[in-house]
Amino acid sequence: MLNCRKLRNGSSQVDGKKVKAQIWDTAGQERYRAVTSAYYRGAVGALLVYDIAKHITYENIEKWLKVWIRLCQTPSCIAASYAIS
Repeated sequence: MLNCRKLRNGSSQVDGKKVKAQIWDTAGQERYRAVTSAYYRGAVGALLVYDIAKHITYENIEKWLKVWIRLCQTPSCIAASYAIS
């Protein structure tokens, strides 16, 4: 079973041009690596999110960033942390 889902979809005007955006949660586990690379095609940015309570997720950011840079023409990227209290 694939563990990814579209979270948001929308468009906006930026400098007089229509910009479309989709946000996907592609579950960063290694077993989904082949599938997640398909989502990178045509993308112009990424938001890499890690769980502040699980250090391994922070360590994996570097790995996913390397994959992103390798697969994308214009690799703009933001890393963010989250925590559930």
